[in-house]
Amino acid sequence: MRWTISFNRVIRSAAIICFVLAASHSVCHAAKAPAAEKSPYAQLNERFIANNITLRTQAAASFAKNLPKPATMDALAELTQKYLQQGDASSALSLALINLKLIKNNLDTQSALVFISLLLDNNLPDIATDLFNVIQSDGEKSLKASASYLFARYYFNENNWQQCLQYLGDIYSDLPEVQASHARLLTGVALQHLKDHRKAISFYERIPQTSDDYLYARLNIAVAYIRQGWWTDAQTTITNALKPYSKSTDNNELVNRLYLVLGYSLLQKEYYRDAREAFRNIHTDSQYGNRALLGIALASASQDDFIGALNALSALRSKDTIDLSVDETYLLFPFVYKNLGQELTATTSYNEAIQYYQTRIDNLGKPKGFDVSNLDAIRHTREAYQLNINNNVFDIGSDLPQSFLKNPQRIDALLKASAGIKPASSKSVEKLNQLKADYASTYKALQKNITNQRKDYLNSYLNQSRYGLANLYDNSLPGSK
Repeated sequence: MRWTISFNRVIRSAAIICFVLAASHSVCHAAKAPAAEKSPYAQLNERFIANNITLRTQAAASFAKNLPKPATMDALAELTQKYLQQGDASSALSLALINLKLIKNNLDTQSALVFISLLLDNNLPDIATDLFNVIQSDGEKSLKASASYLFARYYFNENNWQQCLQYLGDIYSDLPEVQASHARLLTGVALQHLKDHRKAISFYERIPQTSDDYLYARLNIAVAYIRQGWWTDAQTTITNALKPYSKSTDNNELVNRLYLVLGYSLLQKEYYRDAREAFRNIHTDSQYGNRALLGIALASASQDDFIGALNALSALRSKDTIDLSVDETYLLFPFVYKNLGQELTATTSYNEAIQYYQTRIDNLGKPKGFDVSNLDAIRHTREAYQLNINNNVFDIGSDLPQSFLKNPQRIDALLKASAGIKPASSKSVEKLNQLKADYASTYKALQKNITNQRKDYLNSYLNQSRYGLANLYDNSLPGSK
């Protein structure tokens, strides 16, 4: 095979990038600390919850005189939802907290779910658990199941897989159809994180084709097959799931993702023509468009269609936003030119690559203007998180708990709500300000880790470019052939 080890390494790295992010809630992740040792994210969240309970309760009591006093559970639920629809979560939460006695005495109706959901959405699980325990003692089956589902979803978003599974139990038959399908999806993903792929598949298989979660389930089944080395089964699963969308021109990101996984799995097994066709089905405006272009370039070059590879690489290199796919193009251009017999252009391309990678490494060492409190820089899809720093896009998987992304904003809202509490300089407020600073430090550490990882990749590409250039010079010397 004419391609060097470097080219095969790029194929593998592209495939790994794809599969690391493949499941709806990524099931391939870095090794974690032992179960008994809580992550820094969990420790930060515990501190937030403790302060949240204290200050939210004090703020609610302080603002009680300014809030309506509904006499019935239905009136309270209606007013709470009205505040939420108006975007006034603070008043909704305060209203619930000052009426906890009324809520606890009326937990036998579906209105109870409004308040459990509100408390969990605002990261007050301890108070929500008090309500949940009453429902478990006195509620009817469907109400118990719906409350359990809300808690399972909360712990799922916190990446607490064991706790999530405990709440799911065997509630599926007591849930409405939409929630039952989603509960099975949550179960499957949690099981995959716990490395029980086969059991996870059994839950995904029970999600009907009519469900909004069906495509996610098929994608996760395919990923489970890939983890076990069953490539053909994975490809068949994805191909069958995509049949209804073969004529669609909509920019459906889940469909795009399925094509991406299919394309890289075919590329990995050297089915290059089929891989190209899969990548071509990905919408040009998709968030997966860069990886699709890289896949087309790799497949084209593997078929000796070097002009096709150049076209894809050129389109990728012209992108405004830089991700790892764009970085890899500079390593591939010289290989393509060399195989087109254009050794002088290949030499120039190697020199450009060396300059590019050196500049990228230098610039990543001194990031400018990234505000760690600006969560708009973090893009959350259903599949994973992306962080944009100075027009550089970093895929950071899905191992960040939701609280890590939401708590800084909650802290600001809580500090604002606490301004009316006397004394405003209470120990709880001081602790909250310290917690805000600790979140900022943790965000900075995250930024440092992901930029260092990117620099490791770039250093590898830089070394490969230098080696390729030296090898090209050696082969051009008289008597070298």
